[in-house]
Amino acid sequence: QRLTVSIGGHGMSSLQKLQTSEGTVITVDAKAAGKGKVTCKVMTPQGMELDMDVVENRDGTFDIYYTAPEPGKYVITIRFGGQNIPKSPFHVMASNEPVAPRDTVDPLFRPVNFLVPFTPQQGEITGEVRMPSGKTARPHITDNKDGTITIKYQPIERGLHEMDIKYDGNHIPGSPLQFFVDAVNSGVVTAYGPGLSYGMVNKSATFTVVTKNAGEGGLSLAVEGPSKAEITCKDNKDGTCTVSYLPTAPGDYNIIVKFDNKHIPGSPFTAKITGDDSITRTSQLNVGTSADVSLKITETDLSSLTASIRAPSGNEEPCLLKRLPNRHLGISFTPKEVGEHEVSVRKNGLHVANSPSKIMVGQSEIGEASRVKAFGKGLVEALL
Repeated sequence: QRLTVSIGGHGMSSLQKLQTSEGTVITVDAKAAGKGKVTCKVMTPQGMELDMDVVENRDGTFDIYYTAPEPGKYVITIRFGGQNIPKSPFHVMASNEPVAPRDTVDPLFRPVNFLVPFTPQQGEITGEVRMPSGKTARPHITDNKDGTITIKYQPIERGLHEMDIKYDGNHIPGSPLQFFVDAVNSGVVTAYGPGLSYGMVNKSATFTVVTKNAGEGGLSLAVEGPSKAEITCKDNKDGTCTVSYLPTAPGDYNIIVKFDNKHIPGSPFTAKITGDDSITRTSQLNVGTSADVSLKITETDLSSLTASIRAPSGNEEPCLLKRLPNRHLGISFTPKEVGEHEVSVRKNGLHVANSPSKIMVGQSEIGEASRVKAFGKGLVEALL
């Protein structure tokens, strides 16, 4: 059986050095080995088994994704059809210091990292990256146990990528999202960072523009979307600048980056901005209209929980706590007042984690003649 193994575009014929906390991909080419599956086990310097993902690609190759959390020697055992592949197990050294590529035949791409507000519960959260070539891969997803997830992916291709993040088969808010990958040392102006792909309302979204070795030319920036977004640009004095913008409404934003009056690779970028989770605002949450509201509650036993909602007037009433179609816990109620409401979920009389939470109720727009506007020449003149 003939098997070839490469790691991030570089061979594993000898001891490798990797950087900690950065996604690593091992590609196993098993096309000439017949039928079988690739399995992998990664052991940390402490002798613990590390989480990793094995993805079978349509072209007969297998991608293994893992991230070294600490420096030291890692032992990677790769098997095909239950048997060790040639030279397995591999010994890989991880270091906190940045590691240069062993050769320059293949470009080195920047790892992609996203911090996304989401609280997984009993369901499964999955991801899939679609590369420009049509190949697919899985990102590494970590539940931070604080209402957020971290998504990491080590690109192996240049160009526009699309990534799905799903919970129990359903897209989470902001999914799918797009990101553009370019070589680190491309010799042209490039941009990278989460603010080019994703962000949240009323929170600063940031990205970096690299102008080093790009020659003479002016840099221009623009953000177009559902709201006006104030842009700030800080020159880091090292050939890069940090750009921030503040979106105040959810939706798709176009980020335009030009150098010498020409779009840089990937521009215009599309960033998906989702709503602010600190206070739930929805056009469906109006006075007199029944609505379901999802809560960030991780408890699983509904029978042991009680829920109540306090209106702006101070009036507190019990409300129905139930499992929503997205498998999150939520409440169902009909607002009677406009303004900020406080939802409390208790277990044995005590607040559970992430309780209380706040939701905003707007004025019903049904039947309000005062909100109707009429304009046009037909109000003042007409032709016979």
